[in-house]
Amino acid sequence: MKVEIDGEKTNIQTFAYNVEGAIDNIVCMASVDKLFQVTETKTNEQWDFDEDITKLRELRSKLPDNLGMFFGIGNKDG
Repeated sequence: MKVEIDGEKTNIQTFAYNVEGAIDNIVCMASVDKLFQVTETKTNEQWDFDEDITKLRELRSKLPDNLGMFFGIGNKDG
């Protein structure tokens, strides 16, 4: 994933069963300010962004911690 941390673009890796889970992982990382690209390593499929994720982080903070349990977020079937 291409992201911005402390004003510098960098590549980081995260594990998720789907692109939504990968983005959620990034949103949960307080040090990440922007998201530029997500790459699925098995297929090399890419999703491009140029987004400040502050608003996503604010919205996510309003969700209950156990939300994934109800919707299957984070599992390979969800």
